[in-house]
Amino acid sequence: MERIYLDSATIASVTYNPDDKMLEIEFQGGKVYHYRAVPQSVYYSLINAASAGKYFNENIRDVYSFKQME
Repeated sequence: MERIYLDSATIASVTYNPDDKMLEIEFQGGKVYHYRAVPQSVYYSLINAASAGKYFNENIRDVYSFKQME
C-alpha cells in the first residue's frame, strides 16, 4: 500500500488496500484510524479533494465503521 501525504490541516496521510477496502487515515495529531468497507472511489475522491478534511467530515466520518489503532 502506498502512503499518500496530503496538504491538509486535518489529515496527514492515507493508505488504501483495495483487496479488503480498508482506508487508513493518519490525522495531523498523530492518531491513526482504519475505516472498513470503503469503496475505492471514496479513497480517490478523498486524496483529490480540494479540502480533505471537509471531504472526510461529509463522506467518511460517521458513514464507515472504524477502529483507532494503537
